[in-house]
Amino acid sequence: MILITGGTGYVGKALIKSLPDDEIKLLARKGSLIPNDYNVVYGDLMDKDSLLLAVNGVDVVVHLAALTHAKSFDDFYSVNVEGTKNLINACKSKKVKRFIFMSSMAIKRKFLDDYGKSKKKAEEIVMNSELNYTILRPTMIYGGRDSQVMNMITGHIK
Repeated sequence: MILITGGTGYVGKALIKSLPDDEIKLLARKGSLIPNDYNVVYGDLMDKDSLLLAVNGVDVVVHLAALTHAKSFDDFYSVNVEGTKNLINACKSKKVKRFIFMSSMAIKRKFLDDYGKSKKKAEEIVMNSELNYTILRPTMIYGGRDSQVMNMITGHIK
């Protein structure tokens, strides 16, 4: 069984389409629009009990959930760092076999913004977790009718 956090986001929806429905479990917040009739555990990264329930019976966790836009470092830290730490702890307690973490190339910038700082700290937590892990660092994710990318292509950046 594979648990996906962030399954209602752009990357999560694409990943879900590529996996058999009966092998997927989603961690989703109440009110989230779930693509199909999937095995869903409602909760969030700050709710430790929901994380324990979510990882129960899971072999692999794909952690896509993240805050990408926020008003303060504290907001980024809460979700991206503390949330990842909570999920890691749940995975360790339930002996999850593999943890796949979606990070960002933002951590490699010369001058880190708050998002980059939070993802870098989250990576450190994953690397020090003693779990069998993979860290992915995409440079840019786009598709469909992504307005930011379309603006770059057509030269209408503001």
